Order: sequence, then structure tokens, then C-alpha cells
Amino acid sequence: MISYHPKAKRGYAYLYRPYNDIDVFIEDTTCRNTYEILLNRILDGKARITRVIELGGRGEVLQACQANQVHDDRRSIYIIDADFDLLLDVPAPEIDRLYRLQAFNLENLLIDEAAIIEVAVECMPNTEKASVASALNFPSFLDRAAKILVPLFYVYAAARVLNEDIETVGRSVESICAQRKRDLSLSKEKVNELKEEILANLRTHYGEECVYKTLADVKESAARRALPLRCMVSGKRYLLNLLFHMLKYKANYAGSIAQLMVRLARHCCTETDRGLRDAVLMAAKG
Repeated sequence: MISYHPKAKRGYAYLYRPYNDIDVFIEDTTCRNTYEILLNRILDGKARITRVIELGGRGEVLQACQANQVHDDRRSIYIIDADFDLLLDVPAPEIDRLYRLQAFNLENLLIDEAAIIEVAVECMPNTEKASVASALNFPSFLDRAAKILVPLFYVYAAARVLNEDIETVGRSVESICAQRKRDLSLSKEKVNELKEEILANLRTHYGEECVYKTLADVKESAARRALPLRCMVSGKRYLLNLLFHMLKYKANYAGSIAQLMVRLARHCCTETDRGLRDAVLMAAKG
């Protein structure tokens, strides 16, 4: 596959200007259609986005945004994921035209109960919506995920503070699950083993007192600000993957995760991240 330099990717914006009322630059290279659907739903005809520009990473988006601080007539917005910023209470970069999601990443905004039920109904055309909702029992799914994954992400966040070289969200959720036929269920035992592995690594390099103070600070900060799950746990590698397997098992979902994202983008609430909605509508006004 041909790979282009980030500066060349920015040039796509000029090619698509006849078809875009707003230039939109994002990190990811795997969710273009998802972003286009979601943003056009937010705009609701007030402006048109035919193609978002994928720059390949947070650093590339920040660099491109900083290079475009000249105030001209061209409307544009640069969007980055929050990653661990919200959990660690890191302020958003103060750069004009930049918006940082109020969620760990875009996928978190798609994980919406009403949207999930709609997708499941499409997969079960002979079943009443109420029965589908009952079978999925999404609140229970989310509650269990939160109880097991939030403590893990506290450890991930502490590791990020102390040593960015330790692998955290790059690990697959499948590695901490127990396989049950087609279903995929989080394993408390495997999660606890992973937490202890990371903490042991950190204690070796930074000492027990430093590690546990850092971990306590992360927990206290998150509790004080009453962060919702979407701000603390990655939707991309964790929640969405769990949801995907749950839909396969309980609703006979037959598509890919990428296709699931597109379908959820058609149905999810567009006001989960009101800041994103406001930023996109403001960009539309110029």
C-alpha cells in the first residue's frame, strides 16, 4: 500500500475543497466513514463534509493545526482523541481550530444503547425491539465492563505517568477474556494478573511508595471529577471489541468491527460530546 508523508496528506484538503465546506483533520486512518457520517449528522445540512483527512496520529494533527493558525476564510477543524488526558486531568492544548474529544477516543461516542439496539434489531428482523433490548441487557454489559476495566485503566494511567514505554492500551482485550463459545467475557483473574504484572514492573523501577502514590492520585482525581466511563476506558481496543462479540453472540451480528462502527454512527446520539457538536457547528459558521 502506498504511504504518504503527513504534509502530503494535508494536501488532500485542497483537492476536496470543491466537495467540502469544512476541512476536517483527524488522527485515525481506519474510521473515515464513521467520522463523515457522524459529523454530517451533527451538521444536519448546515454544511457539507464529503471527505475527512486522516493524518495518522495525534502528533501529526497537532502539527498540522499549529501550522494553520493564519485566519483566512477557509473553515477547518482539527480533532484529536483524549486518550489518557481526561483520566489524568491534562488540559487540552490551547490551539485555535483544535478540538479534543470529551472521550477516550471516537469509538466511545458510538457506544450508545439506543444505537446498539437499532443495529441489533436490523440483525434480528423477526424479533420485537423490546425483546432485543432485553436480550442484550446493555446496562448490565456496561456495568460489568466498568467494574473490571476502570481499575485496570487506573493502573494503565499510573504507568503512563511513570513510564510511557510500558505497554498499556496496546494490549488486546481478548488477552484478558475467557472464551465461551462465540461469547467473550472479561476475566477478573486475568485482569488482576495483568494489573499486578504492570505494578510489579513499576515497583522495580520506581519503588512501592512512588507507584502507589501515583495510582492513588489517579483514582482520587477521577473520583473527584466523577468521570463517565467513556472518558476513562478506551472504546477502540476494549469496549467496542467486547460489544462486537456480544452482538455476534446475542444478536447474530455478522459484519466486521469497522462495519459496526459505521452502523453505530448512523444511530448514536450526536450530543454525547456536546463540545464536539458545538465546535463542528461553530466551524460551519466560520
